[in-house]
Amino acid sequence: MGSVLVCMEFTGIYNRPMLQFCTLKKIAVWMIMPIEIIRSMGIQRGKNDKIDSKKIAMYAILHHDKIKVWQPVSKNIVLLKGSSRITSEIDQGQQNIIATDK
Repeated sequence: MGSVLVCMEFTGIYNRPMLQFCTLKKIAVWMIMPIEIIRSMGIQRGKNDKIDSKKIAMYAILHHDKIKVWQPVSKNIVLLKGSSRITSEIDQGQQNIIATDK
């Protein structure tokens, strides 16, 4: 599937299922920050996904010279981020306990 390129707007964790599928199938992904599309095409939120997807496709056609293929992070980085998040949550919980004891 070397000739397939999926262009999508970065939406954080909501991209994960599609990114996992594309990675598994070896489909190239071009992840675009929403602000780039807004500045370029004037996408206005509050419309609908069908209109937004057409504008993302148009952005991809007009700006194909800017393609930067997304690369998944290593499993170690994912584990580190998860550990860091858990550590932060524990720290916050401890601070909450200390604050309620005062």
